[in-house]
Amino acid sequence: MELLSTDEGQTIYKDILDNEDINSVFETPAEKPNELIYKRITTSIKQEHKIKKLKTNHLKFAKVAATIAILISTAYSSYWLLPNINEFLSPITYTEISTAPGERLKNIELSDGSKVWLNASSTLRFPSKFKGNTREVFLEGEAFFEVSHNKNKAFIIQSGTLKTEVLGTSFNVNNYPENDHATVSLVTGKVYIETGNSSTEVQGKTLTPNQQLVYNKSLDKAELGTFNSKNLTAWRHDILTFDNERLDEAAHKIAHWYGIEIKLNNKVTDDCRITAQFENQDVNGVLGSLSYSMNLKYTIIDKVVYIDNAACD
Repeated sequence: MELLSTDEGQTIYKDILDNEDINSVFETPAEKPNELIYKRITTSIKQEHKIKKLKTNHLKFAKVAATIAILISTAYSSYWLLPNINEFLSPITYTEISTAPGERLKNIELSDGSKVWLNASSTLRFPSKFKGNTREVFLEGEAFFEVSHNKNKAFIIQSGTLKTEVLGTSFNVNNYPENDHATVSLVTGKVYIETGNSSTEVQGKTLTPNQQLVYNKSLDKAELGTFNSKNLTAWRHDILTFDNERLDEAAHKIAHWYGIEIKLNNKVTDDCRITAQFENQDVNGVLGSLSYSMNLKYTIIDKVVYIDNAACD
């Protein structure tokens, strides 16, 4: 009867005495009450142990199931998220394309579907794949852009002191290091332009179609005007055009176009300007036409063209 000396046995014993008629549960007249109570206590304790064991097993199973669920969820997340995280954290790789003097590249396609035409003596640097919230490229020289529309990722062209930002549009950027003027000319859509100096009067201006920003680097001054879009984009079709351009800027354009060096013997005045168009002409044909129409003289020594522009009119 050691079982009756335990707290658990005493509790069950008391419940039996309080809730049952002892005499009614004797199996035989010879069976003593204490023996019957002992059996009842033993049976109750065993049942409680089974219940506790069952609850413990259920708890263990729930913990194991939860652990498995976490592992599956982690594996699933790793499968789908890790490649994206690795891609985001991986360093950006850049591609740089340059054109030689006299060379033009057509239809460079970027990873977002945007297209770029690169003029002679120009360099375009861009990431192999755009990441983050912007699409940023770097230009030296001249290029025409057709940007794929993406309202969530602005397309930014860094070109010297000019920063041009668009969402989706077509436009031309001309910014050769040796030229004193840089231009951004908008064909379709809208562009937002900043210069390297916040004091510039057009800081943060937006261009609309057929507007052109002309930035004077030495004076740090920008002006807005209009342009002839047909003439502006003619270079994409191998047509050399001059639209009321100063002789010194026209000389730079000819040098890039034909891959030659040109030097002016005299200082160029603002009145000495050129308006002309040449298609399928060699350099001698262009220089000959300009010298005749503008009263210029030129000589070629060791592949360098010297232009005497003293009588330019």
